[in-house]
Amino acid sequence: MLAQLEEITIDAEIAKQIFDATKTSMGSDLPEADLSNIKYFCEKVTSLIKYREELLAYLKEKMKKLAPNVAALVGETVFLF
Repeated sequence: MLAQLEEITIDAEIAKQIFDATKTSMGSDLPEADLSNIKYFCEKVTSLIKYREELLAYLKEKMKKLAPNVAALVGETVFLF
């Protein structure tokens, strides 16, 4: 589960904080309106993750065709933080 959280959050520290919080959460009843909003949010996040994966595949393919030497040296994607 921790590995999946890291994939979603793209941050090991945030994933660990979420994972640790699941151990101490007691939970409570959830109103239907809140549940609907959470489901809607999850669908949006899932959609964005799928889009990110598709975009990454597209970028990798383009880099292989347009700049194969650069792709071989530094990879298909370069992240700037």
